Amino acid sequence: MAVALPILGGIGAGAAGFFGFTLAATSLTAILIGGLIIVGAALLVGKMMKKGKDRQDPGMLVNKNSNNDPIPVVYGERRVGATRTFVRSAGATGGEGNEYLHIVFTICEGPIESIEEIYFNDTLVWTLAGGVETAAGEDEIDFSGLVEINNHLGDQTTADANLVARFTEWTSAHVGNKIAYSYIRLKYDREAFSGLPTVTFQVKGRKVRDVDNLAGAEAYSKDPADIVCDYLTNDIYGRGFSDSLLNVTSFQDAQDYYEGTHTHLGAARYILDGALATDDNTYENTQRILACCNSALIFSNGVYKLIPFKTGNSTDLITESEIVDNWNMGFGDKKSRFNRVKVRFTNDSTDYQQGSAVIENTS
Repeated sequence: MAVALPILGGIGAGAAGFFGFTLAATSLTAILIGGLIIVGAALLVGKMMKKGKDRQDPGMLVNKNSNNDPIPVVYGERRVGATRTFVRSAGATGGEGNEYLHIVFTICEGPIESIEEIYFNDTLVWTLAGGVETAAGEDEIDFSGLVEINNHLGDQTTADANLVARFTEWTSAHVGNKIAYSYIRLKYDREAFSGLPTVTFQVKGRKVRDVDNLAGAEAYSKDPADIVCDYLTNDIYGRGFSDSLLNVTSFQDAQDYYEGTHTHLGAARYILDGALATDDNTYENTQRILACCNSALIFSNGVYKLIPFKTGNSTDLITESEIVDNWNMGFGDKKSRFNRVKVRFTNDSTDYQQGSAVIENTS
């Protein structure tokens, strides 16, 4: 009698996750990969969530003063704070005076797609489409004569011309290679500024390679396969693997799956929007990304394969003649089979504050 070895899985539904990434809660799953059975994707995700619960959003919306803080990586789109790496009070063009405050905000690793919006204390003061706001917030403040903004997306090849002209300590060598930053000049006005504002940036993040064409130019993408590939191969903030260590076909297959239409949502199954703290170790960051697209990274035959957990059919048959001893498949006891999952996530509808959702199995 032939015995079919089942491939069990769950399709994720819902948004959640580490650093604002998309996350899916799944049922108990098992998958056969090259003779290796991995059981319990939900348990794997649960362990990752428990391990990373205190790192869900490590100060991503704050401003700090530093010249040696780690620089985060933004994938997809989300709002982030920044590090003030240069602060000077001076005249409008540098030199004598203290009416103007000149600040360089280091935002994230680049090159990125764009900076869409800039907020002061949650008040929108600048947009990519319209520039500086002339009636911002409840008080309808005109910032046009108070704020000057120069954004750099990480693809710049020269230093900011205004900074070089205004400050001798900022030279032509201060390019900020592959760093997204913003030079903001503020003019003192007691009606507009009650103090130094917390500045946050709505960012469309890191440009990455398409796994369908690794030799092509980098471009903006929310696809998890492209993002996993970028993080594994980047030698600045990622694992630094060579392309030869990747089973590219598995990444392409995963990309097709992620971009497929979800039956109930009517949209792509998985996209990633979020940021990673680069002072966390690369193994944990890789696990966070994988948990958020409900996938596994398997090292087999000398290369890494990207495998999404999903529903599917049996991949092999085992006959009685091939069973030489007792065997069993364990799916965990009742303590590890969830009927209620609480998910914490960064909620873009509440200005990227932390939110939570409870998913219950009512059956």
